[in-house]
Amino acid sequence: MPPVAAPSDDLPFTAAPQPGAVPTPIGVGTAPGSGGSRQEYARNVRGFAQRQGGHITRAQLLQAGVPARTITDWVARGRLIRVHRGVYAVGHRSPNPIDRAHAALLAAGRPSALTGAAALVLWGVWKRWPERFEVLIVGDRRPAGLVVHRITTIRRADIRVVQGLRVASPARTLLDTASRLSPSQLGRAVSDLRLRRLLTLDELGDIVDRNRTHPSARLLREHLEHAHPEPTRSELEDRFLPLLLAHGLPVPQINVGVAGHRVDALFPDQRLVVELDGWGSHRTRERFVEDRRRDFAILLATGMPTVRLPSDDVTSAGVQRLGRLLRGRAALPAPSPDGAAPCADAARLDDEAEDRFLHALAHATRRRILVHAAAGEQSISALTRRLELNRTTVRRHVSVLERAELVRTRRSGREQLIAVRREALPRVSALLGLLGERLDSSAVSRSQTR
Repeated sequence: MPPVAAPSDDLPFTAAPQPGAVPTPIGVGTAPGSGGSRQEYARNVRGFAQRQGGHITRAQLLQAGVPARTITDWVARGRLIRVHRGVYAVGHRSPNPIDRAHAALLAAGRPSALTGAAALVLWGVWKRWPERFEVLIVGDRRPAGLVVHRITTIRRADIRVVQGLRVASPARTLLDTASRLSPSQLGRAVSDLRLRRLLTLDELGDIVDRNRTHPSARLLREHLEHAHPEPTRSELEDRFLPLLLAHGLPVPQINVGVAGHRVDALFPDQRLVVELDGWGSHRTRERFVEDRRRDFAILLATGMPTVRLPSDDVTSAGVQRLGRLLRGRAALPAPSPDGAAPCADAARLDDEAEDRFLHALAHATRRRILVHAAAGEQSISALTRRLELNRTTVRRHVSVLERAELVRTRRSGREQLIAVRREALPRVSALLGLLGERLDSSAVSRSQTR
């Protein structure tokens, strides 16, 4: 993945020069029509071309001091090759797609940015460069040879600079391309970008809220409705979750920590861990032994067994078998606080679970959501109205509460419903009491040492 720069701080649409290039400053050289030497012209032209993939515009040629008659002569001699209207390749056409992208941006003018398939490639989602480039353009321009997405305004946050090219942000790129991706491709793209910390759910929600009438807004909104606090890490996880929903099974917490280990799926109500094993990453003897040792460590620390589903069993039949196990475990009596189930005992929560618990309670909005949900099952829409917040913000807070195992969610038609986990309420009291005991103990110890 190429290095990614934050939005430019000087001008909203300034592309960084290519590494190692030493361009001649704009305006340096012989003034237009002053009769300077061709060596001076060439030196000024190289300054522009080096930072633009070997391309230059007619306006830049004139600014570099090249007379109009000399431009005509260079075009006739093949020293300048027309690529787009008013855009020339210097010396030869480059087959490099990065260089061609520079030419597309020069033709689009400012403000503009690459989007579509080229942006997907630059963000590492696709590998194949397009024949024709797509560009976001503010205003009425329609340069020939480009696919133009006309917009009225654009924010600085919607533009990034990658390899010296202005490119639409990951959120804006997905808005422009979601309709051409399959549901699985879109889900994988969102998860991969989140894993690489190039995209957040808040950014995706923001771009949807600002472009409600865009044809792809509905697709991204549906993805946000089903998004998990932690992104999926593999195609197996992407296959697993829809199968659970299709068979009416509970949706687990994804990629969460249990007893100091990150697990693929945790079903807290059924006290079951599920690992999805692809052959490629689990076929060595070392990995086989490591997996079993980890399963035993989780069982020893929490009392929760681990079920491993091989990739061939992440199917409808495999999930039906898992469903029978989940229903059977849901019927088991709740573990005793004195039994081998420390997860149910607030005094023996591991540090990571305790952090999630306290973080969830630390925000006033999340405490208000708990109060409303304690009175009865609440929909996202109802909470949005009562809290006077947008849906994206409410969903984000609910995800934090769900990850801390304070609420559970379910779907009813197109609506997401939230309810307090009644068994979690004693844990709140027990954990706060435990913290008080720790503080009292620390205070007594300090007084005794004085």
